[in-house]
Amino acid sequence: MECFHCLQPVPRGVNLSVEYKGSEKPVCCAGCQAVAETIIEHRLHAYYEHRDISQLQETPVLPDELNDLNLYDHPDLQKEFVRHEGDGTEVATLTIENITCGACGWLIERELMRLKGIHKAIVNVTSRRLQVSWSPEELKLSNILRALAGIGYKALPFQANEAEQQYARQRKSYIKRLGVAGIATMQVMMIAFGLYFGVVSDLSPDLQRFLWGVSLVFATPVILYSAQPF
Repeated sequence: MECFHCLQPVPRGVNLSVEYKGSEKPVCCAGCQAVAETIIEHRLHAYYEHRDISQLQETPVLPDELNDLNLYDHPDLQKEFVRHEGDGTEVATLTIENITCGACGWLIERELMRLKGIHKAIVNVTSRRLQVSWSPEELKLSNILRALAGIGYKALPFQANEAEQQYARQRKSYIKRLGVAGIATMQVMMIAFGLYFGVVSDLSPDLQRFLWGVSLVFATPVILYSAQPF
């Protein structure tokens, strides 16, 4: 016999269940029972229809214990990952543990949008990140984290690691180098057209040398700056 929620075997001697569509469904532990009852109580039955069973994890989705989530309401802590918008709302990107499939993202978004004060909740299942915006006058961040924990998901502030930060800096540098190369190359091409047509129109030697010098000026940053990584 397997658990209705996590599909893991129900241990011997465990007689827990939840009512789903008029019938009793067995669950393996009180954690799965609490999560399943929350889903059913909030009329989110479609979660069990859309979830990808092949991707379900092999551990219970509800943590054994929760940290003191009230700490995340402290302004000094929030300034590290919470952005304050001009309209008074606050936006945060959170890393969500235990996400296994699209049904998880659907459930999280539906559950959060039920909270008064939530403006937006978007889950990226691939990166396991949640972007959420809310009104601080109506809702605290700790309430959002508790709502997620209530359906079996642990959320932590997302902070890009050093590798991601390095990648972002490198990408920005490459874009700058590409921009310099593009602008300078266009100028050199314009001068090259002038020199080409100058063969026909008897362009003076002094003007030709001047245009060659200007081309050299534009080509120098392309070689020394744009091509430097190569």
